[in-house]
Amino acid sequence: MPGQFAFWRCHAFTESLRWTPPSLPGGATRQRQVSFCEFTNQWNPYRDRGNPQYSLFIVRGGLTRDGLLRVAIQDNLTPESGGFLVHDTARHEWIALVRAELAGYDTSREAFLGPYRGNPLVVEQGQCTGSDAYGDNARGSPHAGLTLRPGESRELLVMLGIGDGRSVGKQTVEEFGSLDRASEELRKLKANWLE
Repeated sequence: MPGQFAFWRCHAFTESLRWTPPSLPGGATRQRQVSFCEFTNQWNPYRDRGNPQYSLFIVRGGLTRDGLLRVAIQDNLTPESGGFLVHDTARHEWIALVRAELAGYDTSREAFLGPYRGNPLVVEQGQCTGSDAYGDNARGSPHAGLTLRPGESRELLVMLGIGDGRSVGKQTVEEFGSLDRASEELRKLKANWLE
């Protein structure tokens, strides 16, 4: 089920990744570092268009107890109440790695990119730093380290969505966080497009 798609019944998006290492002499294994990167600070375009610096520098990002990345703007305001823009659920986003152990993460854009360079520092070093964003530009990057034998394949999901990762993200991963369910939702989405 490689490809990307959005779940059409919730505010979430999934990227399906498949990796098969090439054959190596003597049947050696090959390690692969997988990172997915997403940059945004505010899902409400009205707020970003009206005052982009506002949403850039009142952000907090980190890891939840359930292993989801969580980025929030105005995190000290009242918790979400279930509405989307009316109650500003757009202040929150989450990212989850499914079917792979989380080997690292970054929510600070500066830690991920490093000083001015052609490639992000984390990509050059092959490992995330575990950074938490606070009052700066946020981003989300879960990191997985995979060890596969030649010819062995591994498929995993990177899920991201709008809403607080501690509630909406956790519930969405519990409901949609399997390859079978993601494939079924993709089938439903395509059928909906054709109607």
